[in-house]
Amino acid sequence: MGDSDDDFDSRRNRDKFRRERDDFGGNRGNHNRGGGGEWNDGRDRPNQFRRQYPGGGPPPGRDFPPRYNRSPARYDMSPPQNKRLRRDWDGSDQPPTHFDLPGGSPYFHGGGGSGNFHQNFPPNAPPTNDQSNKDSSDNTTQPPLLSFKNFLLDQDDNIDQEEAVKRYTVYKTDFKKNQIADFFTAHKDEEWFKYKYYPDEYPKRREEQRQIVKKRLDIFMDLYNKGYLNDVSVENDSQRTLTRFLDAAVIKMEGGTDHDLRILDSTSSSSSNTAEDNEDDTSKQSSTKANNEDSNSKKSTGNKRKREGSASDDGAVSDTENGTSQTESKDNNEAKSSVSQDNEPEAGEVPDAPRSLHKTSSIFFRHLAMQTTKDDLENLCKQYAGFRRVCITDPAPERKFSRRGWVTFDHNVQIRNICYELNSTKLHEVDIGAIINRDLKNRLRTVNGIGHHKTIARNDLRLITKIIKQLDDRWNIWESIDNHTDQKKTTITPTPSTTDDSEISSSTMNVSPTKNKNPIGFVSYNPLLKNITEYLVEEADAEEEELLGDSLTNNDNTQNSFEVDKELIKVLDRLILYLRVVHSVDYYNGAEYAQEDSMPNRCGVIHVRGAPLTSITQAEITNFMEQFETRIKPLLDFHEKIDDDEAIKLGLKNEQDEVEKFIIANCQEVGKDKWSCPLSGKKFKGPEFVRKHILNKHQDKIDEAKKDAIYFNNYLYDPKRPQLPEHPSNRAGAPQTGPHPLVYRCLHQWQLNHYYLDHIYGLHCLHLNIMVHRVIITTSFINLVSETTIYVSRWWWTSWWSISSSTW
Repeated sequence: MGDSDDDFDSRRNRDKFRRERDDFGGNRGNHNRGGGGEWNDGRDRPNQFRRQYPGGGPPPGRDFPPRYNRSPARYDMSPPQNKRLRRDWDGSDQPPTHFDLPGGSPYFHGGGGSGNFHQNFPPNAPPTNDQSNKDSSDNTTQPPLLSFKNFLLDQDDNIDQEEAVKRYTVYKTDFKKNQIADFFTAHKDEEWFKYKYYPDEYPKRREEQRQIVKKRLDIFMDLYNKGYLNDVSVENDSQRTLTRFLDAAVIKMEGGTDHDLRILDSTSSSSSNTAEDNEDDTSKQSSTKANNEDSNSKKSTGNKRKREGSASDDGAVSDTENGTSQTESKDNNEAKSSVSQDNEPEAGEVPDAPRSLHKTSSIFFRHLAMQTTKDDLENLCKQYAGFRRVCITDPAPERKFSRRGWVTFDHNVQIRNICYELNSTKLHEVDIGAIINRDLKNRLRTVNGIGHHKTIARNDLRLITKIIKQLDDRWNIWESIDNHTDQKKTTITPTPSTTDDSEISSSTMNVSPTKNKNPIGFVSYNPLLKNITEYLVEEADAEEEELLGDSLTNNDNTQNSFEVDKELIKVLDRLILYLRVVHSVDYYNGAEYAQEDSMPNRCGVIHVRGAPLTSITQAEITNFMEQFETRIKPLLDFHEKIDDDEAIKLGLKNEQDEVEKFIIANCQEVGKDKWSCPLSGKKFKGPEFVRKHILNKHQDKIDEAKKDAIYFNNYLYDPKRPQLPEHPSNRAGAPQTGPHPLVYRCLHQWQLNHYYLDHIYGLHCLHLNIMVHRVIITTSFINLVSETTIYVSRWWWTSWWSISSSTW
């Protein structure tokens, strides 16, 4: 006989806490799904594993094979066993996984979740838009910005489109203004923020960057005058000469001399000799007998290792690329590096052998606290021999204001031992996460070879000329020839010319001194841009084509021959290298490498052209130029400061206004004809005396108020100012948060309809009441008339009867 419903409910009540007792254990899911007990007494499981246990399930500590377990319950919240997560790896600040419910995980006692979740919540349900937006708003993001549709809900229904757009623009400007002010108030007392924008530090930092650019300019011009750029082209086929030039620039940046540049020649010659020796060894091995092949291969391998060890000046091998080498080779390399480190020349002593300063070893710090400064890293790392420099990034709001850093050492140090020691230290109670920074795998990155075409090269020359002139003016590294007091020391001396090299203009400039005040054409004091308009202006047989009718037969999809102008390419390559070395801008990548002078690899990555094409169409040329110009548009339209009009809209501060606000705030009235100064506590008869007192006795406070205004303006004028990332709902293409605006519109319309219906219903009720009152009045009048008639009739009959009786 089957079990009754009452018995089944009682058994379920006894076992309802089985899941809590198991606590996400190894057999929790099986006990809940297929474990024995009284739940399975009324069910038949005709398999050998269940028939051998009389209770319907295995004894405690045993379990059925996985394939015979029952299917999970309908609302079972436990995740599959093969998808459980290692929760001990996750911190409290980690985002919830797809097994976690909103508010925390209910599977762990003492976790972040409350545990009071709905029992019918579907397993593995993705978070809703509202929940994801709430999680994003809890992190370091800006508050959500109202969309235009939601903004119109709070406006009058009779507003026109132009006025609505105007109000929404004002709303967005005020929103951005408030975010800038809040971020400045929250971070103005932090060291990294003061280093970037404080009035005392901002000019120093800018002058340091200017000196770095000028030093790079002197190095480039020195190498240019010595002929290092004669055979260099920004192409994939000239890797050796291009790498040699970049290494020479790096050696000069590291403080090397012309004697250290000889290491580049010895390295190239040794590499060529190594290649020749390898070819000789291969030919000899092919001519030997079969029984001696093993011994010859071992000898050649030994010779190859010796040659690799002698390729560098001190015999050290970079540890960043020997992760799979044997332990004995590591020990030998460390011993050689220690010997070479002891044999380094002292300061002021002329080295016997050139130094390979272009090779470095570096360590990367993944996690640095926001309070960590550059001096902290220098004090930590300069105790190790071979220390060079430190680079640290600004706190990133998207990474919870954590910082990253790099420390650079000489290439012959024991970088693994240093990294191991640094990895066991903490800065500001935070693990720095030190790892070895690998060497660059591909220093030369190849782009499309379509850049060889004559039309595209001329367009690139036009664009790169604008970028160079803009950056030169930004750092003021080329001074005007009219300023005779500050003449440039860096000049070009390859060929004499009748004009001065420091003044470069187009070929259309008039030579007359009376007309040089307003020259015609492109003007720049950069020697590399001399007569650049000769290559910028395009020539064509337009009149001849028009007369012969050839212009009408041109088609954009017609395959044309690939034209290459070598002279134009040579001028373009010289400017590309100038932009890469002096301003740290990779032209073909369209990016500016910030803080490259502090990074481990100076002049590390550069993008070059690939092999030229055989044929091309005019449509492909036009399409490529449009896409590339869009890519480098940030470099073309870059402004060091935002416009004054935009700055005023975003809350630009005036120094005099801030001083006036400071004085008014410190003039407090304590009584009738009694004013006090909270800065000193003195009392005066009127506010004018307090103002005079503040101006005379608290000039330092006034200067501080002026500095605060300049401090805020420096942050405001920066077009790349740090700020909180946008809310996910504010980004383009983000899903709609909350109910759709149409829902609000429908609700609003329903409210209006309900309002109108209420009024109509009220009017109907009023009319009905009037009619009822009319009926009541009419009925009352009829009753009155009837009662009066009855009364009159009674009175008449009574009178008549009395008269008749008396008569009778």
